[in-house]
Amino acid sequence: MRMAVNVRVEDYETWRKGFDGDKENRDKHGIRNTQVYQNTDDENDVTVVGEVDDVGKVAAALRSPEYRQRMKDHGVQGEPKIFNAEPA
Repeated sequence: MRMAVNVRVEDYETWRKGFDGDKENRDKHGIRNTQVYQNTDDENDVTVVGEVDDVGKVAAALRSPEYRQRMKDHGVQGEPKIFNAEPA
């Protein structure tokens, strides 16, 4: 299954450095083959799409205090929007 997470970031470059340096943590939670998309009208509106085996595990990790702090440290503003999708 694919999961998409949309976030608003303070500064894309700062966020991207944090995201790129956090692959080990994504691997630990079963998130793989991630792709990053930016809104063409707002570079600080970012969506990450990845493949996951256990949506509940990943959603719980994204809501954990540890992960929330990591996102905040990387400049994420507000609550992430989480979407699940499968090929039609």
